[in-house]
Amino acid sequence: MRSSSKMPSRGATIRGLSVLPMSMTKEIAVPRREYTGVYPYTLAGGRVLYRTLFTDSNGVQRQKRGFKTPTAAARFRFRRRS
Repeated sequence: MRSSSKMPSRGATIRGLSVLPMSMTKEIAVPRREYTGVYPYTLAGGRVLYRTLFTDSNGVQRQKRGFKTPTAAARFRFRRRS
């Protein structure tokens, strides 16, 4: 007897997509959002800061370093474009 409300078993696939058990989905880390032109770098003490690459008004590529968050670096980069 088949029930349509039955959940698939571990390792099962639904239309070619694998289904993970709920216990495994909690262990998956959510990746940070990636921003174009923003790159992390590590200081000697292990602290991670971010730098951004942009072009100045003459079209020369420049960088600014020392942002605490990738969002702050992306905002700076966006404001330099305008």
